[in-house]
Amino acid sequence: MNKKRFLFTSAPLFSHLNWGGYLETAVELKKRGHDVVWAIEKGIVADRIIKTGIEVVEVKTTGWHWMLPYEPPDFTPEGRQAYQLMCYFAKWFPIEQVMVATQSLMDLVHDRNSDIIVSDPFLTAPALATEKLSMPYAIVGLPDVAPDKTQRSVKSWLDNAMKDGMIYLDRLCDMFDVAGKHFIQHENIISPHSPYLHISFFSETWHGTKSHMPQNRFAGGKKSEPIGAPPAWMQSLPSELPLVFISLGSSTNFEPEIFFLAAKAIQTFKAFPIIETYDSQLTASLRWMMPPHFAAIHDEIDYDHLFPKLACIVHSASPETTHPALLHALPHVALYLGDVRKSHVHLVAQAKLGKMIEGTKATPENLRRALSDVMLDEAIKRQAIKHQTEFASLPGVKGAADWLEG
Repeated sequence: MNKKRFLFTSAPLFSHLNWGGYLETAVELKKRGHDVVWAIEKGIVADRIIKTGIEVVEVKTTGWHWMLPYEPPDFTPEGRQAYQLMCYFAKWFPIEQVMVATQSLMDLVHDRNSDIIVSDPFLTAPALATEKLSMPYAIVGLPDVAPDKTQRSVKSWLDNAMKDGMIYLDRLCDMFDVAGKHFIQHENIISPHSPYLHISFFSETWHGTKSHMPQNRFAGGKKSEPIGAPPAWMQSLPSELPLVFISLGSSTNFEPEIFFLAAKAIQTFKAFPIIETYDSQLTASLRWMMPPHFAAIHDEIDYDHLFPKLACIVHSASPETTHPALLHALPHVALYLGDVRKSHVHLVAQAKLGKMIEGTKATPENLRRALSDVMLDEAIKRQAIKHQTEFASLPGVKGAADWLEG
């Protein structure tokens, strides 16, 4: 075996360590004797990586911008969509942060003599650094897609919001004297892409025909056996009620009321809600809002122990919750909460695994009705088992490590 030197990086979000097996793939490569290092900001996400035995190099920034501007309440639907698009560009292309992050990665490549940079799909700096250094670049989390037919070049745009986003990217490309070859425009989004390798822990069937690109690999996965005893709170869950999991992802800034509405609907359906917040302050707020024993509310939850017990999942269809739900053949209620990248929610609906509800229609009655529909629908159960079987037939984390080894 030729030992390789891998430089991994991701946004400082727990969900961006996941994607169905991203962090686990780094661990697998380390087990095989490769040199694996992860570049990320100092914090609790970095601590999670360190606990797996992966070496972390702390950087000032990965180029991911946290703060979003205030959204006026009187936006038209078109104005809100343009605003949301600009929020994404603010996250992906903050000029100063991306400049620092790109230079940090290039310095690390030099210091560690890295052979390849591996990134989650939403960071700009790895795309710039690898083009500048003419080195291999792999994206883990989403498959590559063909650019829009209307796209003439990376410098084209569709509307004013897209134009502003392209200006940000053009400036960054000019600063590093690159052409932007590692970016494409697709469905009003400019996103990083690798001509070398994209790995998804879903299946080609799941992603659909748009994912037929030669550099795409699909790893699927199997449900993991729980390690050790479940946490004490999980052992005291009501055995006589169906358990329903609620999660809106780790990068949301939604008001606590949306969690309360979902929990209330689940209680009305005579089931028990379990909420994951990823945020200790939100956990405290929800525990204060809800009556005692109304729901189990925690910052983070061990899916391997919990998901085998679940009857359904209510979520924003982000990959970190969709993937384990598929591995356990669960029905879904997918909430579309105004995210400009709504493709994940539509994939759940397209796969006929449950119901999609727009955030403005997420009333207790609509949620209760959706829960009733998906939990009692035998066709949904058959579809869930079909996807579970297909995912289990794919090579999983070991296959992802094989592809990265080259």
